[in-house]
Amino acid sequence: MTKLISALPRFYAANENLVNTLRVGVELDKPIDGEILRQAVDTSMRRYPYFAVKTAVEDEEYVLLPNDAPVVVSGGGKTVCLGAGEANHHLVAFAYYENIIYLDAFHSLTDGAGIFPLLKTVLYYYLCGREKITLDPQGIRLADSEIAPEEFEDPYPASVPESIKPMGAFKPVKQFCLPERTGPHAGERTVFQIRVRESDYMKYTSAHDASPAVLTSVLMYRTVQSLYPDAGLPIVCGMAHNMRKELGKPLAHQSLSPILHLKYSERLTGADMAKLCTCTRGMIMVQGLEENMLAQVRKDLQTIERLKGMSHAEKLQFMQRAAQRLGSDTFKVSYMGRIGWGAMEPYLKKLYSNVDVLNSGVMIEMQACNGYFDFSFLQEFSEDLYVKRFMELLREENIPAEVSDPAPLVIPGLRLEC
Repeated sequence: MTKLISALPRFYAANENLVNTLRVGVELDKPIDGEILRQAVDTSMRRYPYFAVKTAVEDEEYVLLPNDAPVVVSGGGKTVCLGAGEANHHLVAFAYYENIIYLDAFHSLTDGAGIFPLLKTVLYYYLCGREKITLDPQGIRLADSEIAPEEFEDPYPASVPESIKPMGAFKPVKQFCLPERTGPHAGERTVFQIRVRESDYMKYTSAHDASPAVLTSVLMYRTVQSLYPDAGLPIVCGMAHNMRKELGKPLAHQSLSPILHLKYSERLTGADMAKLCTCTRGMIMVQGLEENMLAQVRKDLQTIERLKGMSHAEKLQFMQRAAQRLGSDTFKVSYMGRIGWGAMEPYLKKLYSNVDVLNSGVMIEMQACNGYFDFSFLQEFSEDLYVKRFMELLREENIPAEVSDPAPLVIPGLRLEC
């Protein structure tokens, strides 16, 4: 049995509206062989017992129990409801369609940095089986390799001293919300896929004191600002931040991606790209300081302490109400950095991530794969004005890009059965 510490509040906040799940799609060079994928998943899961789990309630709180049932592998790209019987009560699942392998997961259990090692292991065994060769395993966690305690131990400290004070932390403000979130097409969750050559994007970032995530945030800020020049309120980007470094837990599998809030105030209206990129980098550096991350952990620990005296039903009610009260940013951006695919990279064509976009307006998920940046431009609505303007800005900055037709956003459902 594993008691949830760092993840506990997020498990209670999830519900049928805020499922907080993710789907990663990897497009390969050939159609997927379902039997080989089944074998690859079974082999790989031996290495990740902390993902082979199911929820239960003991002493009025969620715990994770070992789950010996096979992880579901679905044909046709089908999603299964994670946590439910159709997923064998697992919180992860796999699927495939044509030449794409999908990995589905409960985002409160893990995040991109936590789940990608599993995906890499599955792809490694799949490609070795398909090609009938042994690829170089450099950077791959093999099925029978040693599992470091840091991978599965809870990454949160027992306490955070009050002497640790946040420095330059974001102060909540009333911010501009995209009006389409409550418009006639609200709830029609839509995704556009954008491709940009990595060399073109990195050349531009290098010339403007930026990084891929910084540049994407600035481009999206300019997108919103140009469409709504009289917004009258700050435009705020919610930037996912991997805090494993600040916690000193680089191998942790848990969900450790708090949101930084990058405020573009009216004084930045008309600023050039270099200034916007520099200001954005500065906000990320300050808000991502170790003191600020630890202060956030302290808040989480205080919430956990408050939950202790409640019944299971009261915890669900408390956290789900708290989630509804949380303010939302104008848009969000997430990029976990380059993933080392090693010997597998020649077989990979595209890589996209989809996540729950409730209260996100627009969420841009970025991945790097085989010389390209792949963007999932995720929306809570179906209008295309933002993606069109975003593409125009890329062209204006001489960054060639391609965009797909719109498609419905597909992520797995969630039901934590106990």
